[in-house]
Amino acid sequence: MIQAYIITEFNSDLDIIKKILSNKLLENTKHFAGSGQYAAHSMATTILGSDRIPVVLIVNTRADDKDIVVEKFNDINFLMRQSSPGVPYKIIMAVPEIEVVLLQNRDLIEKLIGQHFTDLEWEFACCHPKRFLSRFLGDKSQYIQTIFENMNAEELSQVRQHPIIADITNFLSNVSATYIKA
Repeated sequence: MIQAYIITEFNSDLDIIKKILSNKLLENTKHFAGSGQYAAHSMATTILGSDRIPVVLIVNTRADDKDIVVEKFNDINFLMRQSSPGVPYKIIMAVPEIEVVLLQNRDLIEKLIGQHFTDLEWEFACCHPKRFLSRFLGDKSQYIQTIFENMNAEELSQVRQHPIIADITNFLSNVSATYIKA
């Protein structure tokens, strides 16, 4: 039985999430990737309103300015609330992009790239994770594959502790334990 939906903006975002979350969490969820920000929002509101199944929507903010992030969250939350007749949902704001979770382990990234980064370079990487990873490890599918093929269980556990992943995990765990579709 599907207990929740995970919705991302793009397939590569969903690939990252599916490689990080445990199989136990994934087995009772359905996964969708929109073809962009608005398609993902639309899909989430439609599922809430028509299927009445909990949704976790993962949004790339494309900004790190707190005011912009809060405004974007409030706009999406307004739309989701209008569509949700009491159905739980969670909006995860990936600041600035979901790839930031892959930078949870600096040592792993430096090992894969074969280069030590200064603190300033690392700060740039965390502000522009897609651009940084693409520059050093190839296109999205390539860097996702490279990182996860070289990640051990301990490193994966570290990534799972990132606040974005922890929020997704907590929401899905709570929903599967408490929500019963009306």
